[in-house]
Amino acid sequence: MELLEAVNTILPFVEERPVTSIDVRHPTVALIIDRINFAQENILNEDFWFNSEQKKFYLSPEGKVAVPTNVLAMYTTDRRLNYTIRGGFVYDLDNSTYQIPAPFEARIVVSLEFNELPYWAASSVLWRAAVDAYSQDFGVAAVVQLLNSYQVLAHTKLEREHLRKKRMNSMRSPAGARFLSSLRT
Repeated sequence: MELLEAVNTILPFVEERPVTSIDVRHPTVALIIDRINFAQENILNEDFWFNSEQKKFYLSPEGKVAVPTNVLAMYTTDRRLNYTIRGGFVYDLDNSTYQIPAPFEARIVVSLEFNELPYWAASSVLWRAAVDAYSQDFGVAAVVQLLNSYQVLAHTKLEREHLRKKRMNSMRSPAGARFLSSLRT
């Protein structure tokens, strides 16, 4: 979904006509884009399959590890490593240093542009932004419930797609194994 399409979907709800381009000088368009960016940031920080990657980090000659600017979060695969991101570099929280002893692997959560989001993620962002934009301009009204129901539907479908993509299976859990073993006896 393109950003212009999302903005034009929201504009009629706030009693404005669709636009042909994204112009932030238009106050309502600027408000909608701000709300879209806020909702998008919230979705991306939830760590879905489409913005989560496994990556190996290597040391620079100085012993530091640079992190790409689009990384929102980093979770090391080795649980003994207590690293975080500070100032564009990996920081060792246990030793209070930027000097990292060896390369390591981590799962990273990356930021994406709106048009790179999967359909249901973009829809969830769009309807959350619509609720926020409408509420800021007109307060809470019956249409907010309608917009909120669209957002809940889109977010539910996004979470369903996430479970499919991650191939989650409750029977692979310890509780699922106990259940299966109880059926066998």
